[in-house]
Amino acid sequence: MGIAEARRRLPPLLAELEEQDQQVRLRASIDDLMWMARLLVGLGCPIVIHRPSELREAFQTLASELWAIAGSAIISAEPLTPPYD
Repeated sequence: MGIAEARRRLPPLLAELEEQDQQVRLRASIDDLMWMARLLVGLGCPIVIHRPSELREAFQTLASELWAIAGSAIISAEPLTPPYD
């Protein structure tokens, strides 16, 4: 994702964005790192976490939660019936 797209998708008050070596660096001061992890995953682009290490831990927690959800999915050969039928 280029810096123009990052600026379009992220509020300017949320983070400072700068372009470095054809990548976008995001700097922010956020108390809720789980919220930040969810936001960054939602961007759908590769992410490198430089710091804080607690953000990496938030990504690991989020990954575990998603893995648990994926593992509990009901698999059925029957098509889903819309609620309006």
